[in-house]
Amino acid sequence: MQTYAVESANVNLSVLLTLAEKGEEVLLTKKNRPIAKLVPVDDDEAYRREAQEFMGFLKGMRPFEREDDDRI
Repeated sequence: MQTYAVESANVNLSVLLTLAEKGEEVLLTKKNRPIAKLVPVDDDEAYRREAQEFMGFLKGMRPFEREDDDRI
């Protein structure tokens, strides 16, 4: 795991994101104290979150009204 100071992370964000894409974890520090960790997203977790967001969207929709066959 690599460690970056927050001030340095602001300047090198694209580098840190590239590290995360490659599967590495990055520890962010402020005044030599750890404050956050940048970690790669698990594909399964990302899929679950997208599915949950979609299901939440569907809950807010009104049900479809069924058309009578007589109108056709």
